[in-house]
Amino acid sequence: MKTKKWEELISESDDAYFFHSPSWAKIMEKTYGFRDSTKFFEVSEKEILVPMMKRKKYGFNFLHSMPFGYGGFFSESSINSGDIKSLINKIIGERNLIFNFMMPPLLNLSFDFEEPLITEIKDSWDYTHIIPANSDYEHFLRNKYNRKTRRAIKKAVKNDVEIRKGDSLDDFKEYYYLYSKNSERWGYETPPDPYDLYKNMYKYGSDHVDLNLAIKDNETIGGVIALNYGKNIYLWGSAFLAEFGALNPVSLLFNDIIKNAYDNGYEYVDFGESGDLSGVKKFKESFGAENIRLNRFKVCSKIGRLALNVYERTSSISAINI
Repeated sequence: MKTKKWEELISESDDAYFFHSPSWAKIMEKTYGFRDSTKFFEVSEKEILVPMMKRKKYGFNFLHSMPFGYGGFFSESSINSGDIKSLINKIIGERNLIFNFMMPPLLNLSFDFEEPLITEIKDSWDYTHIIPANSDYEHFLRNKYNRKTRRAIKKAVKNDVEIRKGDSLDDFKEYYYLYSKNSERWGYETPPDPYDLYKNMYKYGSDHVDLNLAIKDNETIGGVIALNYGKNIYLWGSAFLAEFGALNPVSLLFNDIIKNAYDNGYEYVDFGESGDLSGVKKFKESFGAENIRLNRFKVCSKIGRLALNVYERTSSISAINI
């Protein structure tokens, strides 16, 4: 009953991403061992949904909305900062020590409150890149893509790089191989994401996880995973074989996703966070993507604040971030 009501509410929201869905919660549960803690709260005579996952540590709950993506608050009624204050008081306390959440970009919701237990997290990852898909694609291509990017796409087409939709577990294994090779180039001994994440995306992602592969002479040379939901497309990740980098498979794949957004009535393509990776940032902006601020918060109970102080003094704060 809760899952059906949950899905119905977020499916009507312009701000919803796949991260807010029961399917993403299932993927997080099966991959990382999070437990679903999503609830409907009664606040100021409104019913407000908070998608959340939790992990237990030392007998206490550490809550996150939502792991590895955006969180948020959803209601059929308008939500204000006072409602969020009340929500937080309901969420934090008892055995819930820490609640982390990051709001979706472009959300028209005021955060004009100051609370000693609420901290806004500001670091190099507090932004994303967005492309609005509500105009004319050809006009956007000509006027927002830079010249180098347009040439890169033409080169991929000229060299007979083709795009194929991945629709089997073997295709997701192919993508993970590409991702593993990229991880080696980035200096990782093992890929940051486990294979189970992509297996579970395939198993539980339904129609909301799109895998597109770039093919050259029957060989998979690149891939992109995009998460579609409601009016938004989120580019989860991309990977390619270094020896085929000159053929620009990722440029071709990105362009295909952007065109798909225009053709199918999506409002935004979200390229995701880039942190201090200047090359990645520059690549996204070459498609005309705009830098948009993200609001991320950590809420601590009084006991949680004491725990944070202890961990900060012992330089182990990362051990309790989820």
